[in-house]
Amino acid sequence: TNAEGLFKFKTETLETFNGARRLLASGTLNTLIDVINKIAETLGVNSVISVPDFGPAANMHKLRWSPKLEHLAFEFGKDRSSVPSALFETVTVQGFTGFEWKGVLLELIQKLLDFLPGSLVEKVLKPVLNILDKFLTALLLMYNYPKTLPMNPDKQLGATEALFAHRYEIGCYAKFLYAVCIMEPSRNDGYLYQPGIPCSNCTTHCEFFEDGNGVILEGDLCEAPEEDSNSTSTLVIEKNSLVESGSDSEFNKSSIGIFLGFLCLYLI
Repeated sequence: TNAEGLFKFKTETLETFNGARRLLASGTLNTLIDVINKIAETLGVNSVISVPDFGPAANMHKLRWSPKLEHLAFEFGKDRSSVPSALFETVTVQGFTGFEWKGVLLELIQKLLDFLPGSLVEKVLKPVLNILDKFLTALLLMYNYPKTLPMNPDKQLGATEALFAHRYEIGCYAKFLYAVCIMEPSRNDGYLYQPGIPCSNCTTHCEFFEDGNGVILEGDLCEAPEEDSNSTSTLVIEKNSLVESGSDSEFNKSSIGIFLGFLCLYLI
């Protein structure tokens, strides 16, 4: 159903962005890149991955879904082309900040692996794909990372907008081949995060996880505040409009054609 598809879209979108934010906040991305480059060197591959240093971040918040920002994304994206046109640019919607997000292919690839034995997919492929998904997402989010800080206030960031540690709300609307995502606009005086031990300077408290042995572990992100941010709290949207924006989503129109379109866009 549409409701199930929308819930899945919201859940997976948050998991994607928060997984990448954890990777960056913990400083793990740099470690992964070092390992990959050493493997490449061992194999005689001359090309190396190079990204700006990011993390650890003391104040990286976990993102939560905002129905208000979802509605703004819907209003902005409903009449736009099904093909992304501003992937590396920042868009502005009623004073809020947004970006186009084409995502990563791995979830679609998983669907194409349904013919494989379930145990192989569950025990071998899924863990690898999950790590790779977060890694590729983090790299895509870093694409427009500013070379100098504080950044120019007019700097075009595109999806790098999702890396501001103080932001904790996001709302997206899914088109055929990409999504439009909206966040509150403040840029923290040009700095994306506060350097320091992960989750050591939270306005709330750290996230916690339970591992397979039942042990409670502290995570790398700060839990999002329950109240809306100053910008989002001033938005007034009719409840009927929020329902409308969800019911018209294009998210459920999946097909092999969409997969091929994603593949072409990803390889460009």
